[in-house]
Amino acid sequence: MTGINGYIRFMGNNLRGLARYDSVEGDIKDGLKLAMDSIKNRTLNQLLDSDKEYQRRLEEERAAYNAYEKTEFTEKQREVVDILIAKNSEVNFDRNINEYMAGMLDAYSILKLFGITNE
Repeated sequence: MTGINGYIRFMGNNLRGLARYDSVEGDIKDGLKLAMDSIKNRTLNQLLDSDKEYQRRLEEERAAYNAYEKTEFTEKQREVVDILIAKNSEVNFDRNINEYMAGMLDAYSILKLFGITNE
């Protein structure tokens, strides 16, 4: 985990400066997204497992998906809905990672402001 934390610290310190170079911005964001996703999963899963409202909504989503699977659609209709579901999942993934990244960067900034970092 130390390697990932060091990588995130480096990225947090250098992201804005490096992002001005078009050739590296995509690589930086992709690498940072992967790092953030690997870190957030453990903490997030613990929070979600204990969140009763989330669990209720997850069950409702499963029930809605089961109803969707049992409903007869034309091939074109099913394709449109499948694309919508996939794109919604992709957008939500990117948004969640960016929200987590923003929270990590904000937390790091606060720690730095109070002199609590190891720098």
